[in-house]
Amino acid sequence: MFVFISGMKYIRAMRNKLLASLIVLVTVTVIYGITKVEYFTAKDNSGQVLLEWQTSAEVDLKEFTIYRAPLYGTFSAIATIPAKGYASYYSYTDENTYKETASGTVFTYKLMMTDNNGNWAWYNTEVKVSPRVSDIKRTWGSIKAMFR
Repeated sequence: MFVFISGMKYIRAMRNKLLASLIVLVTVTVIYGITKVEYFTAKDNSGQVLLEWQTSAEVDLKEFTIYRAPLYGTFSAIATIPAKGYASYYSYTDENTYKETASGTVFTYKLMMTDNNGNWAWYNTEVKVSPRVSDIKRTWGSIKAMFR
């Protein structure tokens, strides 16, 4: 009988711990929302960088912010994309890589997700790409910049 009572106490204790864990999980889900990014890619597109990502879940998501950093540089925000909703495809073309540095530079991109309450989180994968910018485009960009 003693073993049975101890077993029942153990089961109640485990049930209470499980219930407490479930409450914490639900609370975290409500506070931070649920956003699941299936993939995040970057590729060269004639000297520009095409970023693409797909979501399979978006709950309470406000926007994505794209950050870029040159090799050994610091990240800075380059674009904010409003959330579209459940299971959406996104793309963004970074047209300004030629202004950063010399040809052959590697850029790293990362994605930040912000919910409607202002809470944010990083997508856990950074992507790297080295765009091939022609010298003509780089020179033309420099000439245009002189007259701004």
